[in-house]
Amino acid sequence: MFFKVSDRGYQSSSRSFLFTLCNKNGYRPEKLPLRRTPDEYAICDRTRFGPVFGGPVFGGDCDLYIAYNAGGKKASYTEPHTYARPQGATSDGMCDVFAGTCKFTPDEMEVFHECRRNLLGYTGDLFHFFSDPTLVSDRGYQSSSRSFLFTLCNKNGYRPEKLPLRRTPDEKAICDHTGCGPVFGGDSAFGDPWFGFGCDLLIDDNAGGEKTCSTEPYKYARPQGASSDGPCDVFAGTLKFTPDEMEVFHEVVD
Repeated sequence: MFFKVSDRGYQSSSRSFLFTLCNKNGYRPEKLPLRRTPDEYAICDRTRFGPVFGGPVFGGDCDLYIAYNAGGKKASYTEPHTYARPQGATSDGMCDVFAGTCKFTPDEMEVFHECRRNLLGYTGDLFHFFSDPTLVSDRGYQSSSRSFLFTLCNKNGYRPEKLPLRRTPDEKAICDHTGCGPVFGGDSAFGDPWFGFGCDLLIDDNAGGEKTCSTEPYKYARPQGASSDGPCDVFAGTLKFTPDEMEVFHEVVD
């Protein structure tokens, strides 16, 4: 998927896809590729709403639409048009297979820094985060006991690692603001996402266009290789980085 924290309108892609892992009907996990590639309506990138896949947007007709301030209302939806239909969807249009209802409230969002490996070996890094407060709104710092960061592969070859909050709940677990992308943690005295420093994980506004994102452990556990709090290159291989992908998840609880 393209990374989406900017304002570029519709973007063409050949690699974007949707996928479902579990759903109310018990269908098997399924990857849903674009019906034709490349597709100029693969993803829509606007600051006035969340991630949008497929379209175009005319008040509807989006394969996956995440509304602005999505955590506060059931305004997000799925309508297969541009991507393959999931099992159980016999025609294009409003679809309840993904989230159990046609309109839904997303629960979680994850950010991916892409890892690529080839015959020559290491070519990138992969790390994620998890947030239980929803991240598409404008509420400032939010408290959480469940949020965490984790790293899967990195330049130093450290093992995959989950990095929980150092204390729970923490009132600065996540910062939710439309002026920047997802922000996790922050130095109690100096951390400020609006000035681009002092945050455990900072995804900047328009993050796909420049190396302005950063990691600085303060609120979450340090990863292997970070001997002290402050600027850290373990996650992405550099102190400042450009994220490659973003994914949105709707939580299913049995």
